[in-house]
Amino acid sequence: MKNYVRWGVGTAVALAIALGASAETRAVETLKIRLSWLPFGMHAAWFYATHKGLYKAEGVELDIEDGRGSALTVSVVGGGGGVDLGEAAVSTMAPATSKGAPLRALATYLPGNDLGVLVPSETGAKTVKDLEAKGISIIYTPGSLEAPFMDAFLKAGGSNRDKIKLIGVDATAKISSYMSGAGGSVVTSTPFIEPVLRKQKPSNVIKFSDYGLALPSLGLIAREDTIAAKGESIRKIVVITANAWGKILGDANAKKEAVDAMIALRPNAKLDPWLIDAQIEEYRPLFYSDATKGRPIGWQAEANWATAVKVMQDADVLPKTSKPGDFYTNKFYPGGAS
Repeated sequence: MKNYVRWGVGTAVALAIALGASAETRAVETLKIRLSWLPFGMHAAWFYATHKGLYKAEGVELDIEDGRGSALTVSVVGGGGGVDLGEAAVSTMAPATSKGAPLRALATYLPGNDLGVLVPSETGAKTVKDLEAKGISIIYTPGSLEAPFMDAFLKAGGSNRDKIKLIGVDATAKISSYMSGAGGSVVTSTPFIEPVLRKQKPSNVIKFSDYGLALPSLGLIAREDTIAAKGESIRKIVVITANAWGKILGDANAKKEAVDAMIALRPNAKLDPWLIDAQIEEYRPLFYSDATKGRPIGWQAEANWATAVKVMQDADVLPKTSKPGDFYTNKFYPGGAS
C-alpha cells in the first residue's frame, strides 16, 4: 500500500474493490480520449496505465489522441465526433455546458488553478502592483480561458487596464512573443510552461489563485449519452487513472516508469524526460485542495465547484442561475455520489 500514502489505506482498498479482482478473460471495449494538448507532464497517468496494460486488464482499451487546447477538446467531445472522453480544463467545459452542451466533468485532477503570469526573474516583479510599477505589459489571448478574468485579476491586484497594458495575441504566438520580448510578461499554464523556459528565460510566477481566482483546471469530461451508454468502462478508466496518479505521485520509480511510457508510446514526439518530470513536480501542489484531501485523485468537492461557479458568474462567464451540480459527478468513484 505504500503507493497510496497520500490517499490513506482505506481509499486505496476501496478503489481496488471497485475494479474487482476477477482474472477471467473479459471482452475489450475501446474508448477514445482526446487530450488537452500534445503530450506533457499532466498526461503521465494515461500513458503509464496504457503502457502497463492496466486498462486492458480490466477489459478496456484506451485510444489516446493528442489535443490542441482545452477549448478544442471540449468542442470535439461535446459535438460527439467519435471521441468518448476528453482531458480538458473543466473551467473551459463549464460555460459550454451552461449553453446546452451535454457535458459533465467526471474527475478534476487539478482542483487548483494553474493559470498565472510569467515575468522575467531579472525584473524582480512578483505581484500585479510590481507589473504596474515597472511598466510591464501582459500578453494574453482574447477568447481564451483567461480572457474573461483579466479585469478581475488586475482589480484584485490593485490595478487595471489603464495602468497595465494588455497585448492580445493568438494562443500559438503567446510564448514566442514572450521569448522575443514583444511583451513583458505572459498569461499561461505556469506549471506547464515555466519548466520549458527555465533554462532560457528564468521567470517568476504570479498566480491567479493568489488573487481569488479559484478556477479548477484539467479533468476528465464526457457527454451525457456516452456516460449512459459506456458507464461501466468509464468507471474502470476513472478508477484506474486515479490509481495511476496515486502511484506516480507517491513513488519515484513509478513516476520514472510513467515518463518512460510516454516516450515509448510517442517515439516521434522527441519528449524530454527531464521536462516531463519537472512538469509533474510543478503540478503536484495542484492535485489536492483543502476540500479534497484524503479523497482519491480526481474526486470533486462541492465546495471547490461552488467557488468556481461564483468566480465565473462574477465574470459573466456563467448564468447567475448556474449551480455546482450542473457541471460534475462523482458517480464513478467508490461510494461517490455527486
